[in-house]
Amino acid sequence: MEVLVDADGNALTDPVIASLPQVSISSGPPHTIVLTSAITASVVNELGWGFYRRQGTAMVTDRYGNSVPDGTAINLGLIDSVIAEGTASSVSGSTMTAGAATIGATITRNETSRGIQGGDRVILRGVPAQDKSRHAASASGTTLTVQNDYSGPYTNKEFLVGSSLLGGYISGTIERGNAETMTTGITLTRDGVADIFVTYPANINTINVGGGNVPNIDERHLPIGSAKVFTVAASSDDSAITVDEGRFCFSPIAGFSVEAVPAKLTDSGQVTMLVRDGGDTIPVPYEPVSAFVTIDSLGTYGVCSDSAFLEQESCEAAGTCSDPTYGNQTSCEENGGGWTLNNTWQEFPSQFNVSATGGITDVNGFFVSTVTIFGRPNVASGDTATVTFVSGDGETTVNVRIP
Repeated sequence: MEVLVDADGNALTDPVIASLPQVSISSGPPHTIVLTSAITASVVNELGWGFYRRQGTAMVTDRYGNSVPDGTAINLGLIDSVIAEGTASSVSGSTMTAGAATIGATITRNETSRGIQGGDRVILRGVPAQDKSRHAASASGTTLTVQNDYSGPYTNKEFLVGSSLLGGYISGTIERGNAETMTTGITLTRDGVADIFVTYPANINTINVGGGNVPNIDERHLPIGSAKVFTVAASSDDSAITVDEGRFCFSPIAGFSVEAVPAKLTDSGQVTMLVRDGGDTIPVPYEPVSAFVTIDSLGTYGVCSDSAFLEQESCEAAGTCSDPTYGNQTSCEENGGGWTLNNTWQEFPSQFNVSATGGITDVNGFFVSTVTIFGRPNVASGDTATVTFVSGDGETTVNVRIP
């Protein structure tokens, strides 16, 4: 640095030159939060107590890409039921305006109809971090009021209102990596990383909630489309916040089993499968099932030159005696006649083939596949194929054979 003038603005005869140390910003307040969870081995069966737990991580950095100071608190929230979802025509102060059908929407949980209630979480999309999440105060007509003002105003913004109504909850740790310090609703960072745990009931009514395309077809929780899983992670001053959909869904545990009945077919027919997970062996609803066919062996089939004969023996035995008095080869030849064969028998490769349908399991974890045999009658006894059905990391086989 070079100083050219004094405090009064007069030029210095001899400028002052000095070197200043470089200032390095090693850590600042939260600016970005990213949630992640491993694809494999992130869900565990909690000692067979009837619930599963998914582990994930919040990565928290400042605006310069540095990890935030150790002990930075991140507030956590979970939605597993969306009560209302739509577009807000206007958002200003603590008031959001939308269609009456949206604000007055209801869902059914625990056999009871329920609309928006005070304390439900309101997620506003396409807005700065500090306005993404609020809590509802009241809802009436076309107006939804939240507990804290938006910095807006905004127009035509998508929003949703939800709550945790299916039994799921979210936790963090006071000391990263130490599950004994687990605490609900908050997690503390170390080296810019914080633990996240989502715990949920493990039963046929909740497994696979929020996963993939499941919310669009899930009939267990009405209306269809209301059972979705959102996780919210925010800094204590809301300067950084992220809302994630689906990453922490109520997943089954790997190690699937697929049971097929019947296991053998000799004709076209249907095969019923039950898919179970590898934890508490829960039947898994809405899980994709794929079918793969392998032709194992092909024989040959024969055709007579005279289509009236279907068997090789009768085809090749048919002939004509030079003396029309005799109608079979033995009597013809015994009486000096000449016997001429009329037909020929030809062998061709079998046209045996098999198809099997795939799809998804139903609400009870069952799937019915239609297995079709093609090529008849031009198939051979002993032709075989194997149909492999795959769901998750589990599979089973069905044998198809021409008797």
